[in-house]
Amino acid sequence: GTAILLTHSRAVLACTLAGSIVLLLALGLSGALSLRRTLAAMIAGTALLGAVFLAGDGTGTGDRLLQVGDHAETRMEIYRRTADAIADSPWLGTGLGTFAHGFRLYRSQAVAAPFTEAHDTYLETVMELGLPAGIALILAVASLPALCILGLIRRRRGLAFPAVGLAASTLLGLHAIVDYSIQNPAVAALYALIMGAACAQCWSSRVDTSR
Repeated sequence: GTAILLTHSRAVLACTLAGSIVLLLALGLSGALSLRRTLAAMIAGTALLGAVFLAGDGTGTGDRLLQVGDHAETRMEIYRRTADAIADSPWLGTGLGTFAHGFRLYRSQAVAAPFTEAHDTYLETVMELGLPAGIALILAVASLPALCILGLIRRRRGLAFPAVGLAASTLLGLHAIVDYSIQNPAVAALYALIMGAACAQCWSSRVDTSR
């Protein structure tokens, strides 16, 4: 919690809280954790985060929360210009990994600094790959937390694994709306590792999954 607050990132804090809530709810609703313990964990986590925040580690984050309007206008302009690029090449896109070069053609005076990422992984993916391939890639990744939900419903053991997978997907999925953490190789590799373990526990060991 202290490490997250020291990043002074509003989005990271909000998405981590959302992922933590999803984790506890997934464990509680699936029966892996009693509802009493789930509620107690939420209260304890909130109290701990508040204590760290008041101790001074969250001062920078609190200051940035008050400055949310300073960056919102720039971000919205980037999103609008990215949408323009998608509209110009909706089917084939500009090419994988070409955002930094392609966006130069759409920059306006409102976007002073050069941007190498769209700060929205979904928009950037669709711009580079086009609508058909971009949406297909997004849905392919989204199928992993969907599988975790099925695992939580139909499985009775190892529920912590799909619960963690669902929580990690919530954290990264929400953060991808306003930033590009999943585009970092280390984050993507760790997410793949987590989801591999999570999805493996969504089937009984008696089920042949080799086909």
